[in-house]
Amino acid sequence: MWGRVRPYELNAVQDNFTPWYKMNGPTGHKSFPSGHSCESMFAIFFPLYASPKNRKLRKHLLIFGIAWGAITAISRVLLGCHFFSDATMGAFIIIFLVFVGTRCAQLNLVD
Repeated sequence: MWGRVRPYELNAVQDNFTPWYKMNGPTGHKSFPSGHSCESMFAIFFPLYASPKNRKLRKHLLIFGIAWGAITAISRVLLGCHFFSDATMGAFIIIFLVFVGTRCAQLNLVD
């Protein structure tokens, strides 16, 4: 739907840049939101695989999941594959879905 170019696809005058909130329709470009950021942020679900009694492990898994997602999102920006808004929006989508999903299922990532 967004049809947004990636940073390395910008032309010399950068007149093909579009802001993240502008939907360009199907143009063959798929930069927004970052799929890698979305997928890596799912690591914040890792605490659900540990016993609720093991609070220390669950906290460590949550920290690992957040770090893994953040490092992946930052690397996508540094590699020039995405704009900052692409990576952050991808991460925020999953964070929101995890928040809603855990609340609906009455689960806690860390007690």
